[in-house]
Amino acid sequence: MLRPFIYVDRQPVFDRMLEDLLRQPLVAVDIESNGLHVYREHVCLIQLSTREHDYIVDPLRKLNLDGLARVFLDRAIEKIFHASEYDLISLKRDYGFRVDHLFDTMVAARMLGHASIGLDRMLAVYLEVEINKKHQRDDWGMRPLPESNLRYAQQDTHYLPQLRDRMRDALIAMGRLSEFEEICTDCQTVQDSTPTFDAEGYWKIGLPQRLNLRSMAILKELYLWREHLAQERNVPAFKILSNKVLINLAQNAPRNTKELNNLAEVSATIAKRYGSELLQLVQRGTEATLPTKPPMPEAPSPQLSERYYALQQWRKNRGELRGVSSDIVLSKDEMWQLVVHMPTTADQLAQVTGLGPQRLALYADDLLKLLRSLEA
Repeated sequence: MLRPFIYVDRQPVFDRMLEDLLRQPLVAVDIESNGLHVYREHVCLIQLSTREHDYIVDPLRKLNLDGLARVFLDRAIEKIFHASEYDLISLKRDYGFRVDHLFDTMVAARMLGHASIGLDRMLAVYLEVEINKKHQRDDWGMRPLPESNLRYAQQDTHYLPQLRDRMRDALIAMGRLSEFEEICTDCQTVQDSTPTFDAEGYWKIGLPQRLNLRSMAILKELYLWREHLAQERNVPAFKILSNKVLINLAQNAPRNTKELNNLAEVSATIAKRYGSELLQLVQRGTEATLPTKPPMPEAPSPQLSERYYALQQWRKNRGELRGVSSDIVLSKDEMWQLVVHMPTTADQLAQVTGLGPQRLALYADDLLKLLRSLEA
């Protein structure tokens, strides 16, 4: 049974909440964004739960949220997330917030050997609680939000303190808490994420479909037009036209309304709304200079590929032996660092970014033995 939540849409309410949060030993955190509904997404709700209260902060009410930076950076307050990466990126992008002292229940799930690691599954396993994810794709930027949406948002943090307790006990019982904490510390470092438009992105759409260069020229015109319209209307590009429609138009190059209407992927609504523009764009692409195919990314050498495959197999076997997800053993980035730099001593191995003392203690001897054999 969910308790009543506190909706934070006025500064005095926010200030009282902040006083409460700064006294807490832990705070559960989640966000809701509107990425499926606008061109450039932004955080629309911030949910924060303690053991006593559930807060739903409405950042669209022009609140001064700066005080949350103190909560997120205070090492005396443990911040609990489930699948923290996206939330951390979003909070950093929109507000410059960084998080210290993280407990990620999804990382815990992978470390405890769960095959299914969604929040709904973890709550069912550890707390025998069932939650409904039906509002996951809703437009969180609309106001006012229905009560059902707010209750949905509340549940994403309400149970996290209890879930954290159960999972922490399980990690301690398996002797994996220190290793888990080390990985969570690595998770706190996220890259800046300011999305930029790739004007050459049409190649990624067309090349897998084996379009010829003339079709690629048409696709380029359609792709650039779609992006401009998406920005102008502040909607995601796929809501203007899907990639399937762009491919269909580029391949068939309709010359008139009849040919346009006969295309399988072009609905009557699309033809009515954009028909004349699409025909003009196809014509422009038909007459345009053929685009130059971009250089392919340099493939790793056979030697690097062989090393990576061997390390990948070792990681898989070690994960199965320990009963943990393989990326808990080593991340892909860590594996690439290893096969490129080929450390042969413990000191060199310690220079690999992300490999902390706990995992070095577990894997250093085996890794050095494997890397030496690969180099030989």
